[in-house]
Amino acid sequence: MLAITLKERDSYQEELVKDELGKRWFYYYDEATIREILNKDFKNLKIDLQTLNRKTAKWIVILAKKIKRCSGASLLMMYYLQW
Repeated sequence: MLAITLKERDSYQEELVKDELGKRWFYYYDEATIREILNKDFKNLKIDLQTLNRKTAKWIVILAKKIKRCSGASLLMMYYLQW
């Protein structure tokens, strides 16, 4: 299972912030990019847009489940067990 919360923007963006804490990279995602990434190996159980912490901070809340894939060895074993 994967449960994660990411900062949301209209499109994927990277932002370098320099302040009293030093240099920090922030990564922002949009729902379409998240779905594209997750569709490769995960089944999306829930993707929800929320405002958390501050009234202006938008977040994407994701709940997904890893798709089980059979390896070649597993498929070969299943084939032989059928005989």
